[in-house]
Amino acid sequence: MATDSGGGGERPDTDSDGVPDDSDACPDVSGPGSAGCPLPSDEKVTVYVDGAAAGSQDVESSNGPDDFALDVTVPHGSHEVTTVWTQDDEVLATDVRTVVHTAPGVDRDSDGVADSSDNCVRQPNADQSDRDEDGAGDACDSDIDGDGHSNAKEKAQGTDPYDATSYPGRKKSGLL
Repeated sequence: MATDSGGGGERPDTDSDGVPDDSDACPDVSGPGSAGCPLPSDEKVTVYVDGAAAGSQDVESSNGPDDFALDVTVPHGSHEVTTVWTQDDEVLATDVRTVVHTAPGVDRDSDGVADSSDNCVRQPNADQSDRDEDGAGDACDSDIDGDGHSNAKEKAQGTDPYDATSYPGRKKSGLL
């Protein structure tokens, strides 16, 4: 209900937008416009997957940042997803991202561990060892012992890349 400023009491407002139905050009659709209707869209958002349009939506952003929810299907594999904002056929902004979508159970490095659980998806490491527990498997970890010195630097300096207490500047005997 909306209150009649002329003292006539309450008047129905079906869409609850503050504009009484008898003055509302869109009585069933709530909107911030002075006639009680939604404001027209002034931008368009289009999402492309590998250069092909996957979906688009008109958005209204004259009263602040645009808000949209656009579902698109990204096939399995690595793909370029581009979001383009346009107004009157002029590009306002573009966002490009690479998205990797793997199917459940995919094992790209063939080590017997699905990528979704693998701590080193491009380097085989069936045992999933992670000496420094940083989430990167030892097979692809550039600092296996987590001492802040790369494995290559430690080997070049004669320290043990598998021992966190052995690092350049503090040599400790160990296996190389």
